[in-house]
Amino acid sequence: MRKKKSVLDFNTRRKIYEAIFDNPGIHLRRLSRNINIPLTTLNYHLKVLKKNDLIIEDFYNKQTRFFISNNIGVKERKVINLLRHETPRNIILMLFHSLCLSNSEISEALEKHPNTIYFHLKKLLEFDVIEPAPEVDEGYVFILGKESKILKRKHVCNEVVYRLKDMQNYFKIVYLYENCLITDIPSKSVFSYIKSCNPKAMPKKINSDNNALDSLIDLFNSYFPSSFCA
Repeated sequence: MRKKKSVLDFNTRRKIYEAIFDNPGIHLRRLSRNINIPLTTLNYHLKVLKKNDLIIEDFYNKQTRFFISNNIGVKERKVINLLRHETPRNIILMLFHSLCLSNSEISEALEKHPNTIYFHLKKLLEFDVIEPAPEVDEGYVFILGKESKILKRKHVCNEVVYRLKDMQNYFKIVYLYENCLITDIPSKSVFSYIKSCNPKAMPKKINSDNNALDSLIDLFNSYFPSSFCA
């Protein structure tokens, strides 16, 4: 333990460590820009931190991303890596709101080719983030694990309808790391609206201001214009 503390006694190294702690999944060049340390110097200190088991690396989408050791689990790291990319992030945001969606519904809302959406859905399935939502009857699907809650929605012929596999856990991840995972203004506003739909996460200002909530709903509907639920 003393050895690890002595590694962080060096100011530059502690600065790097704290930057990764605050921005889990940050990639090399952004880390260099954020803390204004040249890449050669940064690489040296990252190697020292890694050698002393203080940080770990994940390679995703042709980028190496850094996390603090023993701070975030493997499953959570996968989700954070996905959330740092626009299309999978938007799919997850949509599933927070609409609970279950098909490929064509997501494609229509995001105005992206179905094959593009299918690629990202496969990745989300591979990472165990989503799963097919079992259909109870035509137009009725289970929206949560353990088949405890049923949602009535439009029936989609010959298409799989997907749901988040562990919605509460993923909501918690996005909620905890919102500032570093959701950086564009539209997504921030959309997530604010999604939080407002969750009583435990509802911001007090929105809770007491109907106009603010109406504005967020309008923005969500303009960002994801299609209406899916029956």
